[in-house]
Amino acid sequence: MSAMNKYNIFLQATAYADNELTDGPEIATLTRIIETDPDVRREYLTQIRMKRLAAKLKYTATTPDAVRDRIMRSTVKKNKFSLPETIFYQPAYIVSFVVVGILLLIGLSLSANTGHITFSESGADNMVVQAGMNFSRITSGKLAPQLVTNDPDAMKQYFRENGVDYDTYIPKLSGWKMLGCVVSDEHGIKMAHHVYVNGDGKILYVFQAASKYFARNKALTISSPLLRYISGGRYYLASCGGYNTAVLKVGENICTMVSDESPEKLKPGIDSYLTLNRKL
Repeated sequence: MSAMNKYNIFLQATAYADNELTDGPEIATLTRIIETDPDVRREYLTQIRMKRLAAKLKYTATTPDAVRDRIMRSTVKKNKFSLPETIFYQPAYIVSFVVVGILLLIGLSLSANTGHITFSESGADNMVVQAGMNFSRITSGKLAPQLVTNDPDAMKQYFRENGVDYDTYIPKLSGWKMLGCVVSDEHGIKMAHHVYVNGDGKILYVFQAASKYFARNKALTISSPLLRYISGGRYYLASCGGYNTAVLKVGENICTMVSDESPEKLKPGIDSYLTLNRKL
């Protein structure tokens, strides 16, 4: 199949995902191609996932602020712990407050897949805890990108235009397609988040923040042992709660990555981020 024909089929797969195809024979032919061609199937599944996430964003954005704030106040008071009031706070995930309460009250213990190093991360402002919570909302459809794009430059521009005051790093990863990004507000400071998806529908979520917001303003926290560990050019990869979490430092940013993909398939992506350090 020529590159031009493959490109045209990709366009057809996108149109099919958008319910724009009406011709029966054309749909039947495309369906057979989707079933037999891994590249076309990956493109089609990616488009379907993007549509679902975008639809969820459109739905949750209609919640009135007054209703959201009332639910936040009453729930926080009842459970006696606080949650970060960021873009990620949505009333739809109240059913998961038991899990969130455990994370915030007793902390998140990460045990590495290799070795016996364990770090305990806890608190509403802890980056690792927040990343795990945000990932759960993404995979359950309660959080979608504010900007849906596979263009890293468009993401960086969106971050700058929406108040993120530090450089962000968004490398292209083999086997992964960029899905979109979100800007959150942590104590008045804008933070950058972006998402990848692969051909199997697995999600890779990345939360990155400048080191200065851990040391000076304390908008975010991370345990001192973990910070020392990653400051030496190493990354930390652990399994917890059915997903995998990696923490690493890229330039002056601290990155927490969370995914439902296996550690073995995540490591090449982590290495791509670490490779950036040699170019900075």
